[in-house]
Amino acid sequence: MLVCDGFLKDAQLLGQLRDEQMWKNVPAYSWWDGWWRSPPANPLEQMIQKVWQGQIAESEVAGFEYWFNALTDNKTLKWHRDCDEVLRRREGRYVCPEIGHVYYAIVENVVGGFMELSDKTALIELETSELQRIQPVENRLVIFNPSFWHRVARLTQGKRLAFQTNLWTEKPNTFALGDHVDLKFQPIP
Repeated sequence: MLVCDGFLKDAQLLGQLRDEQMWKNVPAYSWWDGWWRSPPANPLEQMIQKVWQGQIAESEVAGFEYWFNALTDNKTLKWHRDCDEVLRRREGRYVCPEIGHVYYAIVENVVGGFMELSDKTALIELETSELQRIQPVENRLVIFNPSFWHRVARLTQGKRLAFQTNLWTEKPNTFALGDHVDLKFQPIP
């Protein structure tokens, strides 16, 4: 895991990512093939490029899945592993991305809301795992293995908007019907 505070130095992009109006128009889940195939179409894809360019072997990457989570008072995200959601729902299999990141774009008056990461891939082992706790801090980037169990502990006060990206070597079935999906309403192909 890597934690980098003050990650984004580009003032214009930083301003765009802190603009709550921009987030209102972001689809639930999106896919991007990467800057080496098509230029960034929005500030989120620009951010992906800033995080990963020069850090990956582009020829081995199919692209990036990306989304955001906005949490406010008394909200949480349950234990989960990032995976191809279609395969998980249809076959009960966990096919996970190679690596991922969380970027804290907006953090206001937060109490709680820690990202908690296990060192385990099996849910049954969570009780015996050592947890790492990451406090949400604006302009903090966290790079980690999303195949391990992780969650967001209860946010008892404030606002936390985090932008997530996963790097895939094969495009997940989640995007079989298009590059922008809403998993709550998406039919399973």
